[in-house]
Amino acid sequence: MENKEKKVVDTLGYTPEEYKLFNKNSWIVLLAFSVLYCILYCGRQNLSYVMPAMIEEEGWTKLDLGILSSVLFWTYGIGHLFNGRLGEIFGVNRFIVVGMFMSAAANLLIGFQSSLVIIAILWGINGYAQSMLWSPGMALLSKWWPGNKRGFATGFANAFSGFGQVLAALTVSLAFIIMPGFGWKAGFILPVVFMVIAGIAYKFICKDSPSKIGLKEYVD
Repeated sequence: MENKEKKVVDTLGYTPEEYKLFNKNSWIVLLAFSVLYCILYCGRQNLSYVMPAMIEEEGWTKLDLGILSSVLFWTYGIGHLFNGRLGEIFGVNRFIVVGMFMSAAANLLIGFQSSLVIIAILWGINGYAQSMLWSPGMALLSKWWPGNKRGFATGFANAFSGFGQVLAALTVSLAFIIMPGFGWKAGFILPVVFMVIAGIAYKFICKDSPSKIGLKEYVD
């Protein structure tokens, strides 16, 4: 009886064949979201790396750019108050993809602006868009990773945010090399390419629940 009960717990209520399919897709979902979130940082941390060029080219002060930088964190924080629930209502994957493309669009528009006020507004929109990924992403992972493994999954995804900061620095450096004539604006334009590619790939790769691959919800 003990062995039989243990088998049910280990396979989450699935047959061995179903569990194999579930386990495979749980890793696909985790990797897809983690990589997407990593690339999201190309449209968040890029500001930090282009600030010296903005000061030199536009004559803006460190105070100006400090205020600009804080705008994102205000809208990012406010967004988290609502976006977890909104993601559940509209569908976590749909919400995540929309957030990624909104962030990409805001960055692209900033790359063609010279007004600090307009840039601040767009950067605030970017902050809200960026907040559309993490909370729905945690809801997504909870559908694929049971309680006894969820800590690993969330830690794994969060680690990619650290990698994202490095990737953002590399992306901005590459932008300055490839698009020298654009100045600081290149740091907002080139990252969009990576964000859009990642968003499209994620949309087709990641399934937001086991039901999308013909399985019932797991028994935790």
